[in-house]
Parts: sequence; C-alpha cells; structure tokens
Amino acid sequence: MAFSTSDLSITLLNAKSGLTKVRQFNNCAHSKITDICFSQPDQRWLLCSSLDKCIRVWDIVTGSLIDWVKFKNSPLSIDFSPSGEFLATSHINSKAVYLWSNKTFFTNMVIQKVPKAPVEIDLPDLSTTELKKRSHQDFYDRETQA
Repeated sequence: MAFSTSDLSITLLNAKSGLTKVRQFNNCAHSKITDICFSQPDQRWLLCSSLDKCIRVWDIVTGSLIDWVKFKNSPLSIDFSPSGEFLATSHINSKAVYLWSNKTFFTNMVIQKVPKAPVEIDLPDLSTTELKKRSHQDFYDRETQA
C-alpha cells in the first residue's frame, strides 16, 4: 500500500504484515502529487504524477529514482495496463487518455544512473476531426445516412 503526504513524500506499507513501513521516498515532487501507481504485473516500481508536470519512477527495492519525464500539461492520473505493456495518463486541459509503451517490456534496459533532470515529452496532437465538438446524435445521424 502506498500513500503520499503534504510534505511530498510517499510511504510504502506492507498490508500483509500489519501495515509495517517498507520504504519512504522523500521529496518525490516539487508540487502536489496527483496520483500514485505500481508497475504491473511485478510491482517493482512506484510511479507518481504531480502538478509540477512530471512523472517520476522509483525502484522500490533500491529506493532510487530511475526515470523522470516532464510534460507541457500536468498529469492528473496514471495507471499501468495489467500486463505492464502500457502506461495510461490523463492530463490537465485534456479529455484524452494517452497510452505510452513501457520500454522495459519490449527490450532489456539497464538502469545506469539516477536522472538529474527530466526528459521532456510532448503530448500527441489531436487530429482536426477530434477537435470538432460532437454530440452523441452526430454518430447516430451518420449511421442512418450510410
């Protein structure tokens, strides 16, 4: 079990052993933490998103920061697919859900050093058809015209 506190730290507790403290990650963000999730299916990593526009990935065993990405819009929600192939994110000022592939799922990755700065990533642009506001009636009309 993981929870964050107002001092921007995250604490891990082992629920099976009577909520004993397993690890504490201090200074996990520079602004309010918006979500926390574990990597799937192995729970080796702890991810946190925050209003400083970043997602940080922590290795639970070593307690080290192993990845750090920054977006133009703050991520609000994050979660891994059950297989661990993809990370889903939602962001401020967007109704979209973005899917990101997990590099370690497809290739062998060696973590060599702790990141000192975030890697900046742009969110994909929406196509012009996605920018047009539609109602559910638009889709029913299209079916009757075919």
